[in-house]
Amino acid sequence: MDSYTQLRELARMRRDAAMQRIRSDYERAISHIDYLERTVGDGRDVPPPTENTRHKSRRVQGLMEEVLPRDREFTQADVLALMQAAQPDRHFPLPTLRTALGRMASKGEIELVRRGRKGATIWRVCDSPPTGGVPFAALMMNEAAEIVLRENGPMRDMEIVLAIQARGNQADQDSRDVVRSLRASMHALKRQFVRGADGRWGLRDPRV
Repeated sequence: MDSYTQLRELARMRRDAAMQRIRSDYERAISHIDYLERTVGDGRDVPPPTENTRHKSRRVQGLMEEVLPRDREFTQADVLALMQAAQPDRHFPLPTLRTALGRMASKGEIELVRRGRKGATIWRVCDSPPTGGVPFAALMMNEAAEIVLRENGPMRDMEIVLAIQARGNQADQDSRDVVRSLRASMHALKRQFVRGADGRWGLRDPRV
């Protein structure tokens, strides 16, 4: 590797590190906003709780079960739109929806299907009991990459992404965008992944 190649590699690593810091800051900010939404609300004047509003609060999951589409897959954004259409005057915090979806999944009423654009989780209503386990198409990026690397050995960024997309994970997203997400994920998980001098990624020996 000549000096210019080394400089390019150093610049790329600094860029990836900066992107990861930005991503981490963003995720911390979103987590804090979610916490404020759960504890403070959306800033609107809220009347004192009545027996009717308490009853409505207990029925969030019940309403979700009523509006979930049985004939197609759906995302959390789809669920929010359907619930708001059913009760336009009601506010549905996203953390509450995530919790309700998680509860339904734990009961086998819905299951993960795959991950779509920007890693969005896509669900479906179960017509029969789930087969168990998360399908490859719904795995997190690092989980999918680990399986591909175990099966194929060291690979380059784009090779990993194409192998992941070929099995349905983020298949409808631009491969270049997925590569950027992959790099950020793998650089953040240095105990799991290691990049060789030839630019190929592999799994780190757990004994190291």
